[in-house]
Amino acid sequence: MNETDRILPVSPYLRSAVWGGQRLKALYPTDLERPAEAWIFSLLPDHPSTLPDGTPLPDALRAAGVPEAEIAAFPLVKRIDAERDLSVQVHPDDDYARAHGSPCGKNEWWYVTHAGPEARIAWGITSREALRAAMDRGDPAPALRSLSVRSGQHFLIPAGMVHALGAGVEVLEVQQPSDVTYRLWDYGRLDADGRPRELHVRQALDVARAYEPCEIEALRYARTEGVVPRPTAELSGSVALCLCAAPWFRVVHLSVTGEARLASADELRCLAILDGAGTLAASSGREFPVRAGDTFALLPDGGPLSLSGCLSAALIRR
Repeated sequence: MNETDRILPVSPYLRSAVWGGQRLKALYPTDLERPAEAWIFSLLPDHPSTLPDGTPLPDALRAAGVPEAEIAAFPLVKRIDAERDLSVQVHPDDDYARAHGSPCGKNEWWYVTHAGPEARIAWGITSREALRAAMDRGDPAPALRSLSVRSGQHFLIPAGMVHALGAGVEVLEVQQPSDVTYRLWDYGRLDADGRPRELHVRQALDVARAYEPCEIEALRYARTEGVVPRPTAELSGSVALCLCAAPWFRVVHLSVTGEARLASADELRCLAILDGAGTLAASSGREFPVRAGDTFALLPDGGPLSLSGCLSAALIRR
């Protein structure tokens, strides 16, 4: 890596699942039959993203001088393609996760990049009592809040919120760096070996809770002093909106038409190209052609960057 360059192209870690589809193959060529998740910016030791030459992204960041604490806390960023319904699931908060052997809990956020005409998500429950009663009858559906969705919508899923992506939904997901999921219901599906997929009903019922809409909004914009969605000075020359400024991560949506300047920062950032195409230029003068699906690590103190073309992107930071 050139010492003057503070931009690193990132290649994803790909994961298959019984509910995965084919849409991710257009972005990330793979032999997987049903690619379900592309971990486009992962610093988790077991499943890291890489540089194009195969170097694990955490190693590259350490070599570039990024502090270990920043690497450990940086959010995990995924693109998820649900051709079939995902399991009904929930994630623990930090306290519960740590008490059960995990380093942190899992709060997450979705940005819908594609939605079929009948696409829906499960986003919360009516009450804990309704959920327990529904599970006693063997199906959580009567206790779930179900919403139709369209491209461009975004949703915070705080720890304890029961949720599921429905068939036909593709999202960008930003989450705490954890892979802890408690599966509440999975429609009786079998795994690749023909066995019922594991459920975690006791743990799920332990952590599940109902959220009021005002609670979710307060968490989503906890770091923007209540302004939602908040325009930001992150970008000059195009439109930048802060869509999430939760305690665990911040996400700014960038809409670029023509040429725009991205300000320098003193912290690690992830730039994920959502759609369109153009050019990303470093302060050193090096240029990177970009298209939908591309991801870049923007290292601290790299100077201002230039984005040109017609594209949208997400800029993610801790």
